[in-house]
Amino acid sequence: MSAPRHQWFTSRSSGRQAFEFLAPTLLVVVALAQWVAAEVVPVSPWIGGGFGMFATVDGEDRVVTIDGLVVNPSTAKDHAAAPTAGSAEALRQKTGRRGEVTAWTPVYESKSGRLTFEPITVHPEP
Repeated sequence: MSAPRHQWFTSRSSGRQAFEFLAPTLLVVVALAQWVAAEVVPVSPWIGGGFGMFATVDGEDRVVTIDGLVVNPSTAKDHAAAPTAGSAEALRQKTGRRGEVTAWTPVYESKSGRLTFEPITVHPEP
């Protein structure tokens, strides 16, 4: 006598159900990891910020100043892309200058045609 049909169907479908939930589960895990990284780790659209890099154009156009003096863009590129207190201190050590480190982002005013810069982060000297 063979096993009842419902036992065979149940054991076979449970493995299939687990496989069917694998892709959606992985997508949720990746989305949660991205969200946690954006909240905990200083990310920008250009460094670890996901698809925002396709929607913004200010990644390399930021200006960094130390006490009002503009820092060479090649020297300040790490701080400009993802400004943190640690990157501000590293920039102070690299340039040998002390003071307030400010990252500025360009803002284009479409009505007036003016290009201005607004501060996005300010790191006072510790």
